[in-house]
Amino acid sequence: MDIITVLDNIHRVSDPGLITQYTGNLSGQVSDISCDSRRIEQGGMFFAVRGVHSDGHAFIPDAIKRGARWIVYDSDISPELLNTSDVIMLRVADVPLAMAHIAANYYGNPARAMKLIGITGTNGKTTTSCLIKSILQAYDKKTGLIGTIHHMVGNNTYSSSHTTPQAPEFQMFLKRMCDDGCQYVVSEVSSHALAQKRVDAVAFDAAVFTNLTRDHLDYHTNMEDYFNSKKRLFTELLNPKATAIINTDDIYGITLCRHLRELKRTTLSYGITTKADIMASDVEKTLTGLAFKLRCNAETYLVRSHLRGYINVYNILAAFAATLSLAIPVDVILRGISLLQGVRGRLEPIERGQDFAVFIDYAHTNDALDNLLSGVRRFYKGRIITVFGCGGNRDTGKRPMMGRIATTMSNFTIITNDNPRHEDPMDIIAQIKSGVVGNQYEIEPDRREAIKRGIYMAGAGDVVLIAGKGHETYQEVRGVRYPFDDREVAQAFIDERLGGNGVANPASGCNKMETILE
Repeated sequence: MDIITVLDNIHRVSDPGLITQYTGNLSGQVSDISCDSRRIEQGGMFFAVRGVHSDGHAFIPDAIKRGARWIVYDSDISPELLNTSDVIMLRVADVPLAMAHIAANYYGNPARAMKLIGITGTNGKTTTSCLIKSILQAYDKKTGLIGTIHHMVGNNTYSSSHTTPQAPEFQMFLKRMCDDGCQYVVSEVSSHALAQKRVDAVAFDAAVFTNLTRDHLDYHTNMEDYFNSKKRLFTELLNPKATAIINTDDIYGITLCRHLRELKRTTLSYGITTKADIMASDVEKTLTGLAFKLRCNAETYLVRSHLRGYINVYNILAAFAATLSLAIPVDVILRGISLLQGVRGRLEPIERGQDFAVFIDYAHTNDALDNLLSGVRRFYKGRIITVFGCGGNRDTGKRPMMGRIATTMSNFTIITNDNPRHEDPMDIIAQIKSGVVGNQYEIEPDRREAIKRGIYMAGAGDVVLIAGKGHETYQEVRGVRYPFDDREVAQAFIDERLGGNGVANPASGCNKMETILE
């Protein structure tokens, strides 16, 4: 694409004169764009983004060596680089902001041809996005999806390394969706993405705030910084005529809703315990999921869903409100909710004919674990056996909190490993253990053995919760990802216990932690 088109309107973005200086001629073609020097092609544009663990400015020489003709940067660099022949150096005030707008231009601003729904919050983003997609499909609207588990363009599924990809990849997927005829896009929007301006240069037609609880404090300075990142979706990136959908059972949701109403923005609140525009009551467990009454605009509707767990009532309310704000008929919304069979790794049942329940869930924060356990307790009367661990190189403060919640709210807890990453697994377990209450727990560092222990311990009517990894199919240890799928392991041990031939060998692809760490 021609460089003038790529840089269209950049001088009018946010700060006056976003491009502060450049070398050489602003003429020629841009062959591709990336903030990863390893992906740069001949004639490409490289963005020197400063990350948490590395600074993209250090990779400028590598990008040039690989053929980059355009370098976008915002910090001082060596005079030798500035004088590199046939390379145009564009200094900007803010690389991530420039990258977002340049990426939108490069891919032809595809968002303008579709309606975008953004979902942000600590918990519930994935399930809410799947619910909204199901509703839109029930309305015969072709819909793209960008999220934690995967990205979807029509019937094609693409792996997801981040909940919300960097701006070039985000815009690339929007372009594919637009070309595929998608009329709507549902996107999870993480706090990292908002802080790093990955989704700037688009205007959302509806935005959902699910909740805000402790998470990512290894990245954000504090909860206020975390909240302010989330708030950007509603105060800076939402179409002026769009609706903000907010959970006002959440204290941060109340604050956000009040602030937006002061700004005269359109809001729709939802909740269960506090007064809201859309409310749920009489929540019941059914043979196939759950059911409840939903009250909106003085009307009451019966909602039936295949999803399980009390926490999913909130996700259903969020999806109902978001699609209602887009003028989708209520009967279509209710049908779309009922059509979703489940979401991978989100209170996902493993049913092999056993007389006890087994669920796989992504709960990896203290609040998510609290909601998971309290929600299961509402519907199940047997013992709750919880298997969980905490990820390494992440917020350490939540570990004792999760230990306390698990041992307080479960009948028995098995503390194990999650993704230790570059930390010593036993250090993580020790921090979890510092918060435990009572003695109804045990430690089993090998996650495979911990799952086996939970399944063999369960009696009729009991519930085994395997928490923390959800949809993930790996276990990350010292920078290496080993195959590991909680679902396959659980299925195999249930079958083994029942005396059948399991669909997966319990040891298949699941390295014992002791072996991994040798």
